[in-house]
Amino acid sequence: MGKVLGLDIGISSVGWGIIEQDSGEIVDAGVRLFEEATRNANEERRSFRGSRRLKRRRVHRSERAKQLFEEHHLPLSGIGDAEPYEARYKAIYETVTKEELVAGLYHLVKRRGTTLDIPEEEKESGSELSTKEQLARNRKLLVDKYICEVQLERLANRHEKMRNHENRFRTEDYVKEARAILLKQKQVYEEITDDFIEQFIELLETRRQYYDGPGSEKSPTPYGPYSIDKNGQLVYTSMIDKMRGTCTYFPDEY
Repeated sequence: MGKVLGLDIGISSVGWGIIEQDSGEIVDAGVRLFEEATRNANEERRSFRGSRRLKRRRVHRSERAKQLFEEHHLPLSGIGDAEPYEARYKAIYETVTKEELVAGLYHLVKRRGTTLDIPEEEKESGSELSTKEQLARNRKLLVDKYICEVQLERLANRHEKMRNHENRFRTEDYVKEARAILLKQKQVYEEITDDFIEQFIELLETRRQYYDGPGSEKSPTPYGPYSIDKNGQLVYTSMIDKMRGTCTYFPDEY
């Protein structure tokens, strides 16, 4: 009596079944799972692409900050010269030079935190806390302090660099510190206007939404909302419209 083998082959699994050829009775069946051949490569490419975008946007944000400083006649000479953590701390409580002020504000733009929500309870994941868990711990430290104060204490106590998993704070906490700095220095410098404060805070906290897609009006791409049509003209199409297709049976309908 013959048997029939059936296979259902997918990209990460193979389902199989054996039946009796004459009666159709199931002899055995099962499935084998395996890792998708291109999965690791795709994840690696996504990771690199995400890192490139993050770096590109940070550079662009830094350039916009410098432009904002220049438009309001604030010197850029303090950037990279003044100690940023000290400059930020001093600017909250006392008058600082314009160079120190710009150095502190520029540092905030480069390290503006995350917008992740914070869980109510803390749970450790191995030897290192996750981002949300570290945010929750740092939130407790910021009840009566600013970020720069916490960072200065850590630097003084352990002489560690700030670029580690403990240096995770929310964007709104950076905004809180920036407002304190700007309101204090506004009392001294006429360059710190309400318009400057509004523009700086917007630069600090505004993020590109995922549904905006890649590219921009100045940098069109066929994968984003701004692209160049066959006539060489710049056109805008929302990402939702780009994902819509025509009906198979009614080509004139979406």
